[in-house]
Amino acid sequence: MKFSKITGLFCLILLLSLIFVGGTKAQNADAKFTDIKNDQIRGILQGNDSKLADLEKYSTTVSGKGLALKIAILADGQKRNNSDLADVSKKAFERNGFEKVFIGPNYKALKDFKDQGQFYSGRIEQMRQLASEVKSTESASISQEFDNFLKYFEDNNSNLLKTTTKEEKSFSFFGWLIKLF
Repeated sequence: MKFSKITGLFCLILLLSLIFVGGTKAQNADAKFTDIKNDQIRGILQGNDSKLADLEKYSTTVSGKGLALKIAILADGQKRNNSDLADVSKKAFERNGFEKVFIGPNYKALKDFKDQGQFYSGRIEQMRQLASEVKSTESASISQEFDNFLKYFEDNNSNLLKTTTKEEKSFSFFGWLIKLF
């Protein structure tokens, strides 16, 4: 049986239409998943904003003026970092469905998100240093409250890093090619 060019073209069109229709269904499912992922990240960052407001209030309970100022400056810097993370996360997790399966995640935006996460990690390290100052100068209850803030931000940082790593490792046909450039 001879396979003509027209038959081959017809089979190719049929195959591409099946992929497109299946890709559209997968894209709709992935869009919902991506929306959930973006909502989770937004939830983490909004939770951070409310915790940072609490941290600013907390800085007024600290007896040392220098220590209170350091905590307030740290909280303000973290607020700016949260807004930057929120902006970058929109691009980092926007791909889904057909585009994500073939091209892969937006690696440049994920790298930007990780870079912003480094600032976040740096602020947590500053909080650890302040925690030792708080423990040495403040009461046990105030020190415990600061440790709770620190633990909260460490947990969120860990969740953000896990999400980014999982997104980078997601399957794609040509994502390996994009990683080369």
